[in-house]
Amino acid sequence: MKDAGRDLLDTGWQEGPTGLAYIFRAIGRNFFTLLLTPLLFIAGGLAYLVTVQHLYTATAYLRVQLDDTVLTDNYSPLETHAQLIQSNRIISMVIEDLGLAETLKPTPGRLRQFISAARTRLELDSDTAAEGTDNESLLIGIVQAGLNVERVGRTEMIAVNYTSARRSQAMQIANAFATLYTEDVSGASDRVNQRRKDALEGRVEAIRDLAWLERDTARKLMFRNNYIVTSANDLEDRIAEFHQQLSTVSANEAEIRARLAMISQGDDMEALQASALQTDATLEIYSDLISASRKLEQLKNQPGVSQDTLDRLEESILGMRASLERAVRRIRDDLDLQLAVLTARKATVLEELGRIQDYGRSAEWAQLREAQRKAEIYERIHQQHLNDLEELNRSDASSDVKLISLARLPATPSYPKYKVLLVLTGIFGLLVGVAIAMSREWSARSQPKPALIVDPQLRRHS
Repeated sequence: MKDAGRDLLDTGWQEGPTGLAYIFRAIGRNFFTLLLTPLLFIAGGLAYLVTVQHLYTATAYLRVQLDDTVLTDNYSPLETHAQLIQSNRIISMVIEDLGLAETLKPTPGRLRQFISAARTRLELDSDTAAEGTDNESLLIGIVQAGLNVERVGRTEMIAVNYTSARRSQAMQIANAFATLYTEDVSGASDRVNQRRKDALEGRVEAIRDLAWLERDTARKLMFRNNYIVTSANDLEDRIAEFHQQLSTVSANEAEIRARLAMISQGDDMEALQASALQTDATLEIYSDLISASRKLEQLKNQPGVSQDTLDRLEESILGMRASLERAVRRIRDDLDLQLAVLTARKATVLEELGRIQDYGRSAEWAQLREAQRKAEIYERIHQQHLNDLEELNRSDASSDVKLISLARLPATPSYPKYKVLLVLTGIFGLLVGVAIAMSREWSARSQPKPALIVDPQLRRHS
């Protein structure tokens, strides 16, 4: 009986639901708490969304022209341009362009004003321009606080973001940063191109003057030497021409000497035969002479031929021979004259060739060649500079930074995010409600339970 009473007491402590049933009962007991707490927090979030200062972000996009041979994921010019956009100089240009000094009107805090006034009364600030400088620095800081410049992914684009409480102001300032920086870079590029153009034009004029000076020196040297040659090619051509003339004269001279050697000074028939072979006319006379001589021999051997006939034939033969001798003498004299002319021509060619060769080895020729070489070099450089100048004038002087998209009027605020804030407040409210419910349940479980009334009979049995 004692064990039965203990079992009855143990089952008494286990009354009520356990596990999921207990959780559902707890949710039911705290249903309004779990429902009202998220609703209250969501209502507070709505009130915050209504009363909080909304911030709008406008974005303008720039593109930076990068070198194609360099990877664009880690290319420093993008970061350099981003830092330059956020520099004080560009911010000052934006402030001046939009008149933000009158719109924003920066005012230092009360503590700062108090300290500045105290230092001024105590004459601790000797800089009279400190106040204006402080105001300008404050204005730059205010404008810079809403500016955010970042690279768009791994592209060549830069996003110029500006956040402001007014949508139109955010758009205007973002566009001002983008356009003014683009114009500033373009102006710098134009100035660089103009300096390059001015420097290139100066070099063109200087090189042209040097080329003209060397050409003038070469002309004076050629005039001094009667324009014997004008260039290295001319010298080579002249020497080759004289060698060709000398070869021709020598060949003609050898031919004439051979013909003269064939013409003998003798009066016998063999000498006349060799001489008669020089021309067709002498050969014809020689043929007639041979025919007449043979005919004379035949007539002498024939009986009954009169002496008078033989005498006339002999006289005719003597006349033919005299004519042949005169023709041969004329040929010899003509060949002697041609040989003399060729000899004189050969001497002249040799003299001219020697003079040209001597000039080619002279110091004046070296000076002429040096002047012409320098003139050619200067003229090539001058032409190259002209081509570069023409290319510079023809090419587009656009900068590496281009504005590809202006900022538009933002439709929704960048802060706060409505849905995100409401979801977060709802979750936080639910967590608070759960915490309250758990606290209540824990408090209820911690209270002492009422004592159990045991039947006296059970005590007697125990």
